[in-house]
Amino acid sequence: MAYPTEVEIQAVMDARKINRMSAVQYLRRQGKKAAPVVAAEPTAKPATVKAAAPAKPKAARPAKKTHKPVADLPKKSSEQVKVDREVLYDIIRKSLRSAYGKVCPILGVLGQRFTVPSQKSGYPYLRVLCDTPDGLKTMFISGFYDGQEAKHTMSDADPKSYTVKALLKRIEARTKRAAAKLAGKD
Repeated sequence: MAYPTEVEIQAVMDARKINRMSAVQYLRRQGKKAAPVVAAEPTAKPATVKAAAPAKPKAARPAKKTHKPVADLPKKSSEQVKVDREVLYDIIRKSLRSAYGKVCPILGVLGQRFTVPSQKSGYPYLRVLCDTPDGLKTMFISGFYDGQEAKHTMSDADPKSYTVKALLKRIEARTKRAAAKLAGKD
């Protein structure tokens, strides 16, 4: 894009009552908006203009899968879901026992939400860390609201994730304190 001429700059300054810099910026913006004009030299061949291809219509995105339409959920909720947490832990123990044939310890809670479903908070869940013969696993339980049956999934725990590292660090500190207490009694 070429720099505007002095005549153009002065005309804009007078018409809009603005300073020189603003007039230059205005003219440059207007030049970018306008279609580029190619001045043909007398010896040059006339420029051919290509017709712009019609834009392809964008494909519609598939709708997100949700349990309920988001509009049906309240904006925010502080009300708690009425569920016995022991029932949730029984579900975890039963699924671990059926998967490994023996009792596997639950090391701690990685995340939980027990509020009624809302647009801001989402749906209630419980996520725990379990020690199994195959290594550390996370158990995710959801669907325990409105009298529905709880669903659970199990996956490998990422030892690099913040929540897993923080939980393992707390467990280690707890065992060190217990060992120090026992050593202090002797």
